[in-house]
Amino acid sequence: MKSLAFIRLLHRQGVEQSLLPEPLSFTSVLTFHDAVELFLIVTAEHVGAVVKDRARSSAGSSRAFTRTPLPTAWPCGGSTGSSA
Repeated sequence: MKSLAFIRLLHRQGVEQSLLPEPLSFTSVLTFHDAVELFLIVTAEHVGAVVKDRARSSAGSSRAFTRTPLPTAWPCGGSTGSSA
């Protein structure tokens, strides 16, 4: 519950920052990003999804979701257009 309270606080701060005059309002994007990221992490942990620690070489974020690779062809027979 403490995590959700903190996420709610970040969201409120983002709303308040977004109402400030430019360029002060620009920081609201970062605050909203943090709130959404934390919400996704808490939600994933609640439903038992795999959340792994990310290498510190990335942009400073400490966690990442395990990604499922995109299919090379869609079920209808079409191609995704990439040859990965």
